[in-house]
Amino acid sequence: MPLLKRSFYIKCHGDECLKLVELIRDKAPAVETMNITIEQSGLRIDMYGYKSDVRNAWIYIKRLVSAYKSAIVEKRGLREISIDFLVEKVGRTFPPRLLEFIVRKKGHKARVEGDRIITDADLDEIIDTIKRIVEVLDKIHFSVKGTACKYFIVASALMANKSYQAIIEEGLRAHILDKDEDRRIILKKEWRSAVDQILKVLDSANNIKDNNYAL
Repeated sequence: MPLLKRSFYIKCHGDECLKLVELIRDKAPAVETMNITIEQSGLRIDMYGYKSDVRNAWIYIKRLVSAYKSAIVEKRGLREISIDFLVEKVGRTFPPRLLEFIVRKKGHKARVEGDRIITDADLDEIIDTIKRIVEVLDKIHFSVKGTACKYFIVASALMANKSYQAIIEEGLRAHILDKDEDRRIILKKEWRSAVDQILKVLDSANNIKDNNYAL
């Protein structure tokens, strides 16, 4: 079977083109060579290989791009992102309501509607936040009791840029957290208000520390 060269074009703009390049390079089936060029109004994809391989790669790429464009819809400065797309991107499930809370605490717009999150945060920031959520949840899975307590520790750790151990230690000291008869960490308050409380405690402690350095 002879080798051949084919060029294809995908319409996109700005950051969307960069995301599509990353997606295609990561997911597309292999051919002999594939070059992707970002042009003024889209991507040019030059493929060289066996006819069947090139055809199958292009069919897959079209499906990939279609799934991406339906998963992320830009409207009036906001983007609607499919939660299923985020799960596939990260490779793990995550609590959408916890993501919504953290993103809003960071000063962005964010709300979960059905199977999508609507936000003005950058996609990379959303994905990075999800990865950090999953990482902390994995670490506290066996030592912390209750979903609300886990949400409190994760949100506090991400917002304060502290380790989960530091949040637990401060939470116990401030009587926000306690331990049950099995020595598992439990939450004594509503988790959202508890996040606000511990952030104030940590901020106050940092201010005292800074003042001591100034003496």
